[in-house]
Amino acid sequence: MSSCTLKAARLLGSLIVFLLASSVFPCDAASPADSPSSSVSPAATPLPILAGGLVLPLYPPGSPLLNTARAREPEVFNMSKPVAGRVSSIVNIHNPSIELHTADPSLNTDTTVILAAGGGHSTLNVGSEAADFVPYFFNYGVNTVILRNRLRKDGYSVWHMAGSVHRLVSRLGVLAEARRGDQGAAGH
Repeated sequence: MSSCTLKAARLLGSLIVFLLASSVFPCDAASPADSPSSSVSPAATPLPILAGGLVLPLYPPGSPLLNTARAREPEVFNMSKPVAGRVSSIVNIHNPSIELHTADPSLNTDTTVILAAGGGHSTLNVGSEAADFVPYFFNYGVNTVILRNRLRKDGYSVWHMAGSVHRLVSRLGVLAEARRGDQGAAGH
Protein backbone atom coordinates (compact mmCIF):
# COMPACT_ATOMS: atom_id res chain seq x y z
CA MET A 1 0.00 0.00 0.00
CA SER A 2 1.40 3.42 -0.90
CA SER A 3 2.07 6.07 1.75
CA CYS A 4 -0.54 8.27 0.09
CA THR A 5 -3.15 5.51 0.45
CA LEU A 6 -2.18 4.95 4.08
CA LYS A 7 -2.44 8.67 4.84
CA ALA A 8 -5.86 8.82 3.18
CA ALA A 9 -7.02 5.76 5.14
CA ARG A 10 -5.80 7.25 8.43
CA LEU A 11 -7.46 10.57 7.67
CA LEU A 12 -10.70 8.85 6.76
CA GLY A 13 -10.54 6.66 9.87
CA SER A 14 -9.70 9.61 12.11
CA LEU A 15 -12.93 11.54 11.77
CA ILE A 16 -15.65 11.32 9.16
CA VAL A 17 -18.26 14.03 9.23
CA PHE A 18 -21.25 13.92 6.96
CA LEU A 19 -23.65 16.84 6.82
CA LEU A 20 -27.21 15.84 6.13
CA ALA A 21 -29.31 18.85 5.35
CA SER A 22 -32.61 17.22 6.17
CA SER A 23 -34.67 16.45 9.19
CA VAL A 24 -33.99 12.86 10.10
CA PHE A 25 -34.75 12.24 13.74
CA PRO A 26 -38.19 12.15 15.30
CA CYS A 27 -37.33 11.73 18.99
CA ASP A 28 -40.80 10.52 19.89
CA ALA A 29 -40.94 7.74 17.29
CA ALA A 30 -39.48 4.36 18.17
CA SER A 31 -39.78 1.16 16.20
CA PRO A 32 -39.79 -2.36 17.59
CA ALA A 33 -36.26 -2.79 16.22
CA ASP A 34 -35.16 0.04 18.53
CA SER A 35 -36.15 -1.91 21.64
CA PRO A 36 -34.03 -4.68 23.08
CA SER A 37 -35.72 -8.06 22.99
CA SER A 38 -35.98 -10.29 26.02
CA SER A 39 -33.57 -12.77 24.38
CA VAL A 40 -30.72 -10.25 24.53
CA SER A 41 -29.27 -9.30 27.89
CA PRO A 42 -29.55 -5.66 29.00
CA ALA A 43 -25.74 -5.39 28.81
CA ALA A 44 -25.99 -5.72 25.01
CA THR A 45 -27.78 -2.37 24.80
CA PRO A 46 -25.05 0.30 24.77
CA LEU A 47 -25.15 3.11 27.32
CA PRO A 48 -25.04 6.77 26.24
CA ILE A 49 -21.66 8.50 26.15
CA LEU A 50 -23.20 11.87 27.01
CA ALA A 51 -26.19 12.70 29.19
CA GLY A 52 -29.37 13.03 27.15
CA GLY A 53 -28.15 10.78 24.33
CA LEU A 54 -30.55 8.32 22.75
CA VAL A 55 -28.74 5.11 21.80
CA LEU A 56 -30.21 3.18 18.87
CA PRO A 57 -28.64 -0.16 17.92
CA LEU A 58 -27.96 -0.45 14.18
CA TYR A 59 -29.11 -4.08 14.06
CA PRO A 60 -32.13 -5.66 15.76
CA PRO A 61 -31.49 -8.29 18.46
CA GLY A 62 -30.78 -11.69 16.95
CA SER A 63 -29.63 -10.26 13.61
CA PRO A 64 -27.35 -12.63 11.69
CA LEU A 65 -25.05 -9.63 11.19
CA LEU A 66 -24.22 -9.61 14.91
CA ASN A 67 -21.63 -11.89 16.47
CA THR A 68 -24.04 -13.82 18.70
CA ALA A 69 -21.17 -15.26 20.75
CA ARG A 70 -20.14 -11.75 21.81
CA ALA A 71 -23.25 -9.58 21.30
CA ARG A 72 -24.14 -9.79 25.01
CA GLU A 73 -20.79 -8.41 26.14
CA PRO A 74 -21.06 -4.80 27.37
CA GLU A 75 -18.98 -2.03 25.88
CA VAL A 76 -16.07 -0.88 28.04
CA PHE A 77 -15.76 2.87 28.59
CA ASN A 78 -12.25 4.21 29.20
CA MET A 79 -12.71 7.29 31.32
CA SER A 80 -10.67 10.48 31.15
CA LYS A 81 -8.27 10.98 34.04
CA PRO A 82 -8.20 14.82 33.97
CA VAL A 83 -11.97 15.28 33.45
CA ALA A 84 -14.22 13.33 35.81
CA GLY A 85 -17.14 11.57 34.10
CA ARG A 86 -15.84 12.10 30.55
CA VAL A 87 -15.62 9.05 28.30
CA SER A 88 -12.34 9.14 26.35
CA SER A 89 -12.74 5.96 24.35
CA ILE A 90 -14.73 2.75 24.00
CA VAL A 91 -13.59 -0.82 23.39
CA ASN A 92 -15.40 -4.16 23.16
CA ILE A 93 -18.08 -2.96 20.72
CA HIS A 94 -20.11 -5.91 19.45
CA ASN A 95 -23.51 -4.24 19.03
CA PRO A 96 -22.90 -1.27 16.67
CA SER A 97 -25.12 1.70 17.42
CA ILE A 98 -25.70 5.39 16.96
CA GLU A 99 -26.13 7.90 19.74
CA LEU A 100 -28.50 10.71 18.86
CA HIS A 101 -28.35 14.19 20.37
CA THR A 102 -31.06 16.54 19.15
CA ALA A 103 -30.79 20.31 19.17
CA ASP A 104 -33.17 22.50 21.14
CA PRO A 105 -36.47 22.59 19.19
CA SER A 106 -36.47 26.41 19.20
CA LEU A 107 -33.07 26.46 17.43
CA ASN A 108 -33.22 23.23 15.44
CA THR A 109 -32.08 23.77 11.84
CA ASP A 110 -33.13 20.25 10.78
CA THR A 111 -29.49 19.53 9.95
CA THR A 112 -27.65 16.50 11.30
CA VAL A 113 -23.92 15.86 11.57
CA ILE A 114 -22.66 12.28 11.85
CA LEU A 115 -19.49 11.97 13.92
CA ALA A 116 -17.45 8.83 13.29
CA ALA A 117 -14.47 8.71 15.65
CA GLY A 118 -11.26 6.90 14.82
CA GLY A 119 -8.77 5.06 16.95
CA GLY A 120 -6.52 2.94 14.79
CA HIS A 121 -8.98 0.04 14.82
CA SER A 122 -8.14 -0.77 18.44
CA THR A 123 -10.27 1.76 20.35
CA LEU A 124 -13.01 4.18 19.42
CA ASN A 125 -11.84 7.65 20.54
CA VAL A 126 -15.31 9.08 21.10
CA GLY A 127 -14.21 11.76 23.57
CA SER A 128 -12.03 14.11 21.56
CA GLU A 129 -13.27 12.96 18.15
CA ALA A 130 -17.04 12.93 18.67
CA ALA A 131 -18.57 13.76 22.07
CA ASP A 132 -16.64 17.02 22.48
CA PHE A 133 -18.32 18.37 19.31
CA VAL A 134 -21.91 17.73 20.45
CA PRO A 135 -22.29 20.92 22.59
CA TYR A 136 -20.81 23.05 19.80
CA PHE A 137 -23.32 21.81 17.23
CA PHE A 138 -26.16 21.99 19.79
CA ASN A 139 -25.49 25.74 20.19
CA TYR A 140 -26.07 26.20 16.46
CA GLY A 141 -29.25 24.13 16.26
CA VAL A 142 -27.57 21.12 14.64
CA ASN A 143 -28.44 17.55 15.64
CA THR A 144 -25.56 15.12 16.09
CA VAL A 145 -25.17 11.37 15.73
CA ILE A 146 -22.17 9.51 17.13
CA LEU A 147 -21.42 6.29 15.27
CA ARG A 148 -20.19 3.45 17.48
CA ASN A 149 -18.81 0.82 15.11
CA ARG A 150 -17.02 -2.48 15.71
CA LEU A 151 -13.23 -2.64 15.95
CA ARG A 152 -10.68 -4.70 14.02
CA LYS A 153 -8.88 -5.72 17.22
CA ASP A 154 -12.03 -7.65 18.19
CA GLY A 155 -11.80 -9.71 15.00
CA TYR A 156 -14.05 -7.62 12.76
CA SER A 157 -13.03 -6.79 9.21
CA VAL A 158 -13.21 -3.52 7.35
CA TRP A 159 -16.33 -4.96 5.72
CA HIS A 160 -18.05 -5.20 9.12
CA MET A 161 -17.26 -1.53 9.72
CA ALA A 162 -18.42 -0.55 6.24
CA GLY A 163 -21.61 -2.52 6.90
CA SER A 164 -22.21 -0.44 10.02
CA VAL A 165 -21.85 2.77 8.02
CA HIS A 166 -24.20 1.41 5.34
CA ARG A 167 -26.73 0.42 8.01
CA LEU A 168 -26.43 3.87 9.58
CA VAL A 169 -27.19 5.62 6.29
CA SER A 170 -30.11 3.25 5.65
CA ARG A 171 -31.45 3.86 9.14
CA LEU A 172 -31.20 7.62 8.72
CA GLY A 173 -33.16 7.39 5.47
CA VAL A 174 -35.96 5.42 7.15
CA LEU A 175 -36.09 7.93 10.02
CA ALA A 176 -36.13 10.86 7.58
CA GLU A 177 -39.04 9.33 5.64
CA ALA A 178 -40.94 8.74 8.89
CA ARG A 179 -40.29 12.33 9.94
CA ARG A 180 -41.49 13.71 6.60
CA GLY A 181 -44.59 11.53 6.80
CA ASP A 182 -45.34 12.76 10.33
CA GLN A 183 -44.96 16.39 9.26
CA GLY A 184 -47.22 15.86 6.24
CA ALA A 185 -49.90 14.19 8.36
CA ALA A 186 -49.77 17.02 10.86
CA GLY A 187 -50.29 19.60 8.11
CA HIS A 188 -46.80 21.12 8.32
